[in-house]
Amino acid sequence: MDLKERIESLSPVHLQLGVVLAAMLALLPVWVHYDIISMDGAFQYVPSAALFLQGDFMGALARPQLPLFPFLMASLSFLTGLDLELSGRLISAVSFIIACLGLFKLSELLFHNRWISLISVVFLISNKELLGRSVDCLKESLQICFVVWGNYLILQGIQKENPNKAVPVSLGTVLLFLGTLVRTTTAFFLLAWLAVWAFRKKQGLMGRILVLLSPLFVLVLLVAFYPDLQIFKRKGLAVVYLVSQWSGFLPMLKGSMEFLRDVFATGNYLVVFFGFFAMYSVKKDLYPVHVGIVLVIFFLVLSLLGWTSGRYILAPVVWMYPLAAYGVYKVIKQGGRPFKVFAVIALISCPVLWLDKAIEQPDPDKVARKEAGQWIMTQAGPDHDVVTNRERLVYYARGKMVPLKTLNADEDITRIVAVDTMHAGGREIAERMLRKGIDPDKQFRSILIYLPRIPGA
Repeated sequence: MDLKERIESLSPVHLQLGVVLAAMLALLPVWVHYDIISMDGAFQYVPSAALFLQGDFMGALARPQLPLFPFLMASLSFLTGLDLELSGRLISAVSFIIACLGLFKLSELLFHNRWISLISVVFLISNKELLGRSVDCLKESLQICFVVWGNYLILQGIQKENPNKAVPVSLGTVLLFLGTLVRTTTAFFLLAWLAVWAFRKKQGLMGRILVLLSPLFVLVLLVAFYPDLQIFKRKGLAVVYLVSQWSGFLPMLKGSMEFLRDVFATGNYLVVFFGFFAMYSVKKDLYPVHVGIVLVIFFLVLSLLGWTSGRYILAPVVWMYPLAAYGVYKVIKQGGRPFKVFAVIALISCPVLWLDKAIEQPDPDKVARKEAGQWIMTQAGPDHDVVTNRERLVYYARGKMVPLKTLNADEDITRIVAVDTMHAGGREIAERMLRKGIDPDKQFRSILIYLPRIPGA
């Protein structure tokens, strides 16, 4: 029995379990090679989660970060006793796995073809940007999990001709709404569905357009009469800030070019190419229309900002993967020889990209920062001032950051000093210490640690 027959003979449950296992195996080496928490994880999500864990809900909600990811971190930590960093990493990893299963089911719903479904999963588990973020204390995979499953349920409801179709549509809408509490850009997917609803037929079009634009009218009125509302100051909701930062057409043009470049770079150049090809081929269906509207919204917003980032583009790129899988499958089955070659290269590039990420070893300099911070914690305990030029070292030391530039090298060392000689003025401080005859108490690669000295000793 060849591979095709084996795949076709598997039951849906076995196939879905295989997808879950593949996602776990794809993530495993990246998890093992994790080195240090991200800056956002250390100084945004962990502090917010710590407030939730302490029961200070108002304090946590007052922080600029959206609350759902930190709240889930705190909940998992409370239930399991795990530290907040590991809780955040586990939520990200599990979200990645669930998102892979959701993408498989979504593709199967759309195209009724197991091979297209499996190809879309291959695209997802080989995305280097998402792999790296799914083993860190970051929220991208959680957002994508909500996006995939929310859209899957909405499409399931739309495609079902039965009186209960409102149930999956409502559940999908709820999931997308929850996704906006992870990252505000999830609202773009809801907005795109509203646009699909508004323009679905000519009869009553103007009324539906007014309904579609009514939130914008309310927003404009709020900005006009209450520009200092707290909601406009929250991260991800700073509409006034967004508009005020618009600096002209040239930066906007630059931002639009960066957006297009990053869409291809984030999603795999050939894979995204086949996604656009398939969007053109099946443009009359609701799914590719929705994908197109989502991309246009992201394009307009990020162009207005004048800059972009792979983390913001991940969600629309993943949403396009079933289309890309359909495009690759269609070309392999029916396309001419040159296009078949490109399709095969697109498929081959996926395990290559995954392997490149899987074998990437932990950065020894980042590991040194982590180990230095942990050593300080064991020696001095938490809540000490740490004078340093490496912020994440302070996170692992559970201390209070004091910028290195504030250190007077001529005074006695009365606080913990941790100097990275390869970064921002660290070498000068280390040389001054050496001239004064002060040796470090511990060294981790380029990081020198000086514990407090007794004055005059």
